[in-house]
Amino acid sequence: MNQVRSLNSSIKSKVKKLAWQKYAPGDKISVSNSGVWQVDRGIVQLSRLKSDGNEVIVGFVTTNSTFGTFEPGLSQILLTAGYS
Repeated sequence: MNQVRSLNSSIKSKVKKLAWQKYAPGDKISVSNSGVWQVDRGIVQLSRLKSDGNEVIVGFVTTNSTFGTFEPGLSQILLTAGYS
């Protein structure tokens, strides 16, 4: 089971209180709200949709890695829980 949670750098001391969101492999992950996310366990696949509708993998985020909406173009990226 993959676990991802939203982090906010200004509340670093409260990180332990944040709820983990669990995703099964293949689940789509929504990051419509801004912030920083941490992958606790598993892998998250980052992909984009091409104009012809095909999905292209552009990267992976692995255990203990972070990503966020501050990254250019993240709002246009699809996030999918991967197999770990």
